[in-house]
Amino acid sequence: DEYFRNAACLQTLEWAIRENVDIKPVVTCHTDKKRIGELIKSAPACVNMIQTIDWATLPDKDEDELWKIKTKEIHDLCAGNIQESGNTPGKWHIFISHSRRSASAVVIAETLYGSFKERKYDVWLDVKMHDKSVAAMKEGVKNSKLFVAIITGPCLDENRPGSNQAEN
Repeated sequence: DEYFRNAACLQTLEWAIRENVDIKPVVTCHTDKKRIGELIKSAPACVNMIQTIDWATLPDKDEDELWKIKTKEIHDLCAGNIQESGNTPGKWHIFISHSRRSASAVVIAETLYGSFKERKYDVWLDVKMHDKSVAAMKEGVKNSKLFVAIITGPCLDENRPGSNQAEN
């Protein structure tokens, strides 16, 4: 299950494109950075604009100092896209999209969520929301200023190896 083959991830990315929300793809340095070209080729035509965007890279979490430097770079990139410091209910600075089947994507999503929250950003991350429905996700994307897509290669939820990929 790659990000672009995950129905929920693909759908949220399509919404971000339709709503003209700024998009920042994020990949891991050691595994997926080498595969960006392959990942882009696997993207369906409806999201082919992803190839024209600068991608951010993160090291493995165990590389603590480099991780801090790279997450700060992502924060700085995101800060340039977000101009308001305040936020009204139902509006988000950042929507984080990831596949829960990818352990590295989950770690990156949770870490970025915490880092953005420390900087007082309002962040939409499914596991932190009470309402995780499709309608809630669409609302989150539509009302965000920045869409962070954590793009990962093949992964499998070992707890549910036979599950439908749309169930993520």
